[in-house]
Amino acid sequence: MGEYKVKTITDTQKFAVMIERYEELYQDYLSFSHKIGSGDSAVNNWEKRIGKGIWRKYKIQICKIFSLNFSVWTEDFYDEITFREALHLFEQITDETLKERLDTKIIGKKAILVGNEEDELNELKNQDNIEVDFEQLNNKSLLFSFELIPLLIANNQIEEALEHIEYLENFDSTFKLYHYNQLEHYKAIIYSHSSMREWDKAIEILRFLYSVSNYHLQKHEIITLTASNYKRKALTLNENYSWCNKENVDLDLISTAIVLYDESYNYKANGDKYYDAINSAYLHKILDAIDSDEEKNINIIENLYKELTLQWTYNRNSWWELSTNAEFLMLQGDIKQAIFEIEHYLEQNEAKAFEIETTLRQIEMYIHFCDDKNAQEFYDFLKESWKSITY
Repeated sequence: MGEYKVKTITDTQKFAVMIERYEELYQDYLSFSHKIGSGDSAVNNWEKRIGKGIWRKYKIQICKIFSLNFSVWTEDFYDEITFREALHLFEQITDETLKERLDTKIIGKKAILVGNEEDELNELKNQDNIEVDFEQLNNKSLLFSFELIPLLIANNQIEEALEHIEYLENFDSTFKLYHYNQLEHYKAIIYSHSSMREWDKAIEILRFLYSVSNYHLQKHEIITLTASNYKRKALTLNENYSWCNKENVDLDLISTAIVLYDESYNYKANGDKYYDAINSAYLHKILDAIDSDEEKNINIIENLYKELTLQWTYNRNSWWELSTNAEFLMLQGDIKQAIFEIEHYLEQNEAKAFEIETTLRQIEMYIHFCDDKNAQEFYDFLKESWKSITY
């Protein structure tokens, strides 16, 4: 007897079922092909279930338009009926009514800062190294210690931030219940940090916040953080945090990360979109460089940058915004202008070493997987700038 094989429906069969369900979003093959950047005849064939496979970059755009998780393409289904019944399980939650918090009467009265604690926190914001003795916290409100956590994270004091979370978790109080989601969010940030690299722990927390509490509707950055952890898992060797070989990259994780970055981009206010945009741009470049079966889309970075800059005017005094703009210039081959942007910033501002290190890490990732010789010039300039600060 031969080996029994489970029948699996094709990508085009899945697409045909999707457009039946999301008819209003689909409209017709001509308008839909324009939305995803494909040829008219290709979408017309998918609609008729002609052919089997759909290129990954189009799958990503289909997920974006229909608000579906990318795993809708990777899961196997016996027939179209089974897939049609399961399709709702892949829908991303977007109902804004889920934003409402539990009534404070159920959880308890919201905590407030007491005395001059707010002034103390404002002073600590400006310190290069925040030092707080835990014995001193006995005379402080729990909210004071809670408000210290994001300050420590922003200051790259990751271990101290985790200590403050553990300190608060030792209290059996309504405060801990009221701030549970935020504490979990901070833990996910900490586990995601390059000094921790506990990506699976971070993803587990983020999945909980997304699926159980719908916290992402209040804090859209958890979608970004989930995408970032998928990116790191896909591209790095966890034991020594080095980049893996191209053949070992998990392309499905990369595709999922792109969909999540795009989803977060759509959620966020215009001034906050830049982080998701640049990460999506890098991953599109890497996907093009690695996946030889994919059709190359040379305009995707240019179009993404144009769309972003129509909504976002970057702050020249913010390293993260300025460097994002410079990185987009680099990805489009304008190395001289990218260097000029950084030079101008460093003449006017005092950059922190860990900020430049983070940007260097991104560019190093890009060069490793895309072998962009022109980008090496920008990387070398940035490395010298970092050395001038640290040595």
